[in-house]
Amino acid sequence: MQRTPLFSVITPFMNVGPYLGEAIESVLAQTMDDWELLLVDDGSTDEGSAVARGYAEKYPDRIRVLEHPGHANRGISASRNLGRQHARGRWLASLDGDDVLVPSKLEEQARIIAEHPEVGLVMGSYRMWYSWRADAQGEDYVIKVGAPQDTVIEPPRLLELLYPLGQGTSPSMNGVLVRADVAEKVGGWEDSFRNAYEDQAFLTKLYLVTPAYVSSSCWDDYRQRPGSCTEVDLGGEGYDRNRRFYLEWFETYLKDQGLVGGRAWQDLQRALLPYRHPSVAARAKRVVRVGRRALGWVARRVGAR
Repeated sequence: MQRTPLFSVITPFMNVGPYLGEAIESVLAQTMDDWELLLVDDGSTDEGSAVARGYAEKYPDRIRVLEHPGHANRGISASRNLGRQHARGRWLASLDGDDVLVPSKLEEQARIIAEHPEVGLVMGSYRMWYSWRADAQGEDYVIKVGAPQDTVIEPPRLLELLYPLGQGTSPSMNGVLVRADVAEKVGGWEDSFRNAYEDQAFLTKLYLVTPAYVSSSCWDDYRQRPGSCTEVDLGGEGYDRNRRFYLEWFETYLKDQGLVGGRAWQDLQRALLPYRHPSVAARAKRVVRVGRRALGWVARRVGAR
């Protein structure tokens, strides 16, 4: 008889063999054991496939390995969706194959969802993790989600507060927990996002439909390393290319949902302005700068009296 765990942890991986075992061990080390782990092989060509199979053979009642037909590389969104489609848990957790979870992560999140049954989304802080390397190029530090802490936030407020449309820092997917039926309601991850902004597209849809709990607790170590997807896809010109792709996808999504004209639509049009009308956006920036200087001059003159 197949058990129904509280949590399904979905770990997509592709050529992160040197780190995958550590990620898996961080799930095995959780202080509560009501979970299953789905390792989704996105066409790995390194030792990661063998690592995953080894753990699945050792823990057949807890760990399963999935892959796309033909061992294809379909991207991180399609891989998360493959995990979602096979998940048995009532809640979906995420862990990238080169990161690690804090041991108390699932236990703390279980307590939150028990205390706040109305939420369909939970998120917390994460640690920028440099110290995994002996020759670390930076110091570890914790980043909090850029919204009120340790409270429930009603939709669509997080869309206004958090990046990509707001100014606040968005969560790491490793710290995100989403109720399985809510993920199903929004259609899961967007397969068209192979790497960059796949998390933002999914979270955007959730922000529109479900209350969320934002925790101040830090639940994962986000490994900082050369050659990571974040560095490759969001460095240099890749940032603007991928951001524009997300913004134009979201415009179509809002049209399809009949949400044209609201606050989200207005924020989105402002974000699109530099890409569609760069000269207008540049003039608007100059007006803002001049206005700020004028206000500063007035403030200084008033203060001098």
